[in-house]
Amino acid sequence: KLWTSQYLNNASEALQVVEHYLLRWTIEQLFRTMKKKGFNQEATQLCSVDGILKQTAITFKAATQVMQLVNARDQQDAPPIETMFEEEEQMILKKVNERLEGKTEKLKNPFPFTQLSFAAWVIARLGGWKGYQAQKPAGPITMKIGLYKFKIMVEGFQLFNST
Repeated sequence: KLWTSQYLNNASEALQVVEHYLLRWTIEQLFRTMKKKGFNQEATQLCSVDGILKQTAITFKAATQVMQLVNARDQQDAPPIETMFEEEEQMILKKVNERLEGKTEKLKNPFPFTQLSFAAWVIARLGGWKGYQAQKPAGPITMKIGLYKFKIMVEGFQLFNST
């Protein structure tokens, strides 16, 4: 049940209230990702307003990327992978996927390489999700951990190839 203090005249208005509630939930998830269990934004010890604003903008961008992955996680028609990952990162994702996939069909990435859901599966596995569809899906914290590990891999790859 969803309770509201708004007066509703018809089913269409009720549906709109539900849609607004779902959008609110997405925003709540984004801020949860920015806070203590996610990026711990409220623990900042910066003294200048400028510094806090810059850090908040960076954290907001990272939390938005995490939420993009969470939203793409189970979508068969997810956005293209290049909406979030550069060509080099896509190549690394493909290699990491080969390492993380299991031998059984249940532990194979079920998504096409061209979709963001493919990347979400890989990032979730890096974050500690076991890969079983029957298991609870990876949430924002798991995706944050996985994305952090992936970014380290990308940096290592770039350092190795820059010499």
